[in-house]
Amino acid sequence: MIRVLFVGFLNDYEKLEIESLNIDIDARILRQNKFIRSFLLYVGKHKFNIYIYLISFFYKKFIVDNRSSIVIFDDNPISLSLLKLKLKSGNTSCFKILLRNNISDKNKKDIVFFKKIGVEIFTFDLHDCEKYGLKYYHQYCSGFNFIKEKNKVPINECRYGLYFLGLDKGRARIVNKIDTISGIKNNLIQIKYQPEYFIDKIKKIFRLDIKYLNESYVQHLYYMINSSFIIDIVKDGQSGLTMRTVEAVMANKKIITNNVSILESIFYDAENVFYFNDVDTIDINEFKNFLKNPEVVKKYDKIDFNYSFDSVILGVLDR
Repeated sequence: MIRVLFVGFLNDYEKLEIESLNIDIDARILRQNKFIRSFLLYVGKHKFNIYIYLISFFYKKFIVDNRSSIVIFDDNPISLSLLKLKLKSGNTSCFKILLRNNISDKNKKDIVFFKKIGVEIFTFDLHDCEKYGLKYYHQYCSGFNFIKEKNKVPINECRYGLYFLGLDKGRARIVNKIDTISGIKNNLIQIKYQPEYFIDKIKKIFRLDIKYLNESYVQHLYYMINSSFIIDIVKDGQSGLTMRTVEAVMANKKIITNNVSILESIFYDAENVFYFNDVDTIDINEFKNFLKNPEVVKKYDKIDFNYSFDSVILGVLDR
């Protein structure tokens, strides 16, 4: 059995997906202290010269460790810095990168470098695949097994109307306007914010400020199962299906989204998906007609193993 080490993947939903892997590998996660990570991200963001030295110091055992046959890195800045240090150490493991976000100006240089030297890089974003010559993976659902087991709430017994949970990332105005024009009183809208300053990061770590607190992934799935409509808003330049869309499809929920990629997906049906390009030009009557019937008109029947994390990792491992 091969040993596969995951570096990064520290969100609770990512831990859930790794811990629930049901394939023939010895999966491990590199343990990382939250306070140290926050400190390193702060140092790296301000480009202090001691950044790489500090990473080398805190992760020196990992850098020289050769016990894992395959090491899979996410796209967190610390993860990519660790990959550079592993390469410099002459480590003989096989390295791969699983991108969980679109390539940005912040990490574009690193991605191009790793691709040039032969590191396999996988992304869900078709635009990034074409632009950078990367390998594509199906967007997947971290809660694949959870939703299959727990999704038993009849649509007429759902506690919430419209549901949104996510970081602002420029989406707050759009989400709040959808909430307002829906006319539904029992919507559940939770917009979260990233701490900008180090002191705010400390507040988040020690749960001192509610605006920085994230719901657990399992709690999010419960909210989704108990909602009639799921709002999925993508940021400018993002392409490909989001995990939120796949979760909603698995839970047989109607979707409200500005993601143009869904129009070409196997899941798209105008009676189940309300697509809009600009929130300011939404036809309110058309939107309210869509909301009149929360029941999915045609059950989604295309969700299968290909949209599980197991399937993605098998593809990354070329099995």
